[in-house]
Amino acid sequence: MNHKKIEIKNNQLDSLKIISNKEDEICISYEKNNAELGIELLKELKNESIGQITIMPGEGINIKNCLLFKNEKFEAIHFSAWKPLLRKNISNEYEKIKTFDSVIGHSDENIIKDIVLKINI
Repeated sequence: MNHKKIEIKNNQLDSLKIISNKEDEICISYEKNNAELGIELLKELKNESIGQITIMPGEGINIKNCLLFKNEKFEAIHFSAWKPLLRKNISNEYEKIKTFDSVIGHSDENIIKDIVLKINI
């Protein structure tokens, strides 16, 4: 199965027809950077693509909203389980590690386990 990530902003259903084939799994990045805000569009895309491709919501999925996507019968979700890396500063307090204007982070194994446990209950 091929895994593709796309960002759909206009003519979503037409775009889906152009890019899809039966071996594709499409990770949808909603234009507002939050799949929960785009749940109605995602459901429509899922319903239009039944038997053709798998729609995989992505962007902003976390422990608080992962069940929303399970309850809407999405076969897969995409999440990063991102957590900032921390270090102790000179005052012995934890601070986020930054490079220029960006915070450095990683996928946290415990967050991943928590989400998997929650959706598999």
